[in-house]
Amino acid sequence: MSQFHTNKEGFEKSVEEEPNGYALRREKFRKKILDAAEALIVETGDLSFGMRDLAIQAKVSAATPFNHFGSKHGVLNGIIERSLNHLSPKRIVQNPKEEPVAGIFRHCDEVVKYYASKPELYRPVFGEVLCAPTTGVANAIQLANSYWKAGLQAALEAGQIKPGRNLDIVASQLEANWLGPLILWVGGSLDGEAWRRQAEYGTAIVLLSLVEDSARNQLERRVEELEILLSFSTHSPN
Repeated sequence: MSQFHTNKEGFEKSVEEEPNGYALRREKFRKKILDAAEALIVETGDLSFGMRDLAIQAKVSAATPFNHFGSKHGVLNGIIERSLNHLSPKRIVQNPKEEPVAGIFRHCDEVVKYYASKPELYRPVFGEVLCAPTTGVANAIQLANSYWKAGLQAALEAGQIKPGRNLDIVASQLEANWLGPLILWVGGSLDGEAWRRQAEYGTAIVLLSLVEDSARNQLERRVEELEILLSFSTHSPN
């Protein structure tokens, strides 16, 4: 899978499309800048740093963060983009005996755990990025949708979901169901565990309309279990 980079708040091209030497140098600088931005956010607990502060933290020239990301918002998009590349389904170890529908839930669980484990970083970053829609945000959501669609396609090929459905639309709905609890977690209304359960519940409700009868009973039991767990979820920050 090609990894993408942001440029002035957009995903412009894959790394593989650039000359190797340039791409390696570029990624080295980008990593230094993103690492520095994450360190500043965790250290200060907010997004108050400026691009000059970022350059000093990264030990690069004042112009370098602008050259690679265009703006502070581009840097924040870069943090989200890097996390999405890290969370690619192909990069999370999978059980070859795992059924595709179960794999969709497991990947959803892994993603929530990853972000919820670093609330001091991802709460402010998501809070800012989601409140200021840009091309970078749209492309990040498109990349996330592609992960959902890959899981749906695998389930379709395994005969676990019904044919004839528009998987692009279903993937978009799954992402929307995931974003809702994310926003509540960012605002502090949900803790990490409640976010995970809400995301899994939204996923299960959508999949119920798609699965073949062979998978329906197990999925219905999962929904019932989640409804019980959600009734006891903690609605407070970590």
